[in-house]
Amino acid sequence: MSQEYLTNFGRRVHAARKFVRDLSLDAAYAAGGPSRDRLNRIEKGRGPVPNDEVLAKLENVLGLQPGTARPALLNDTELVFAAKSDEPTYTEAEVRRRDAILAVLRDDLGISGAAIRKEQGGDGFVIAQDVIDQIVDRVKARFGSQG
Repeated sequence: MSQEYLTNFGRRVHAARKFVRDLSLDAAYAAGGPSRDRLNRIEKGRGPVPNDEVLAKLENVLGLQPGTARPALLNDTELVFAAKSDEPTYTEAEVRRRDAILAVLRDDLGISGAAIRKEQGGDGFVIAQDVIDQIVDRVKARFGSQG
């Protein structure tokens, strides 16, 4: 195991914890992850190399596909996130239909920008945040804040 791989793995774990899952070290531990100290050492690329038990805890708390942390560590590859079963999935035809509905809404409210775009680095689709912000602002302006 090269130190470079361990360091890169730690950076990926840190990014997943902080920016994908929005967890503190303490919150990650409370959610079933490794201890705060162990997670901190992993994220900084300090040994020892995480064993299977620690990797399983990382997979659980970070929402990774089971059994993928070790290959990511050993092969210096990206972490593989599990599909979220509580989020709906749509066919491309359904995405196009929903985008058409949003286009009508955007036109009605005078909003510019593409509403739905392919998720970068993923298989899903996302609504652009600037479009969401414009919709919220225009709806509030038109109908006022009622709650």
